[in-house]
Amino acid sequence: MIFEKRVLIPLGLLIVWQILDVAVHVAAQQAEPIRIASNAVLTAGALSAVLPTLSPSRFAIPLAVVVYLMLHVLFLSLNGFVNPTTEAPRLPLFVFVLGSLGLSQWLRQRVS
Repeated sequence: MIFEKRVLIPLGLLIVWQILDVAVHVAAQQAEPIRIASNAVLTAGALSAVLPTLSPSRFAIPLAVVVYLMLHVLFLSLNGFVNPTTEAPRLPLFVFVLGSLGLSQWLRQRVS
């Protein structure tokens, strides 16, 4: 299933989006372990939904999305909605989260 174009494109974009999210924070010297863990969870969930060796499950992506969102809620509850380093709202966080949710939904529809 992973090599089908209808699955490969959203899967690839989702993985690249997660890597970009981590890269932006590492480059800004603001690597946040909870957010990096959430990126890993979402990537693992997406891969487990499509790789035949991992016995694909229709619940893999929704479960990964729930854990991803829970980790972001935890992050925001611990660190707030304003970045203390820049004193600006965490707009990139919301852009990456919304992008991740959209790509996850697109992939889920293609896998179903």
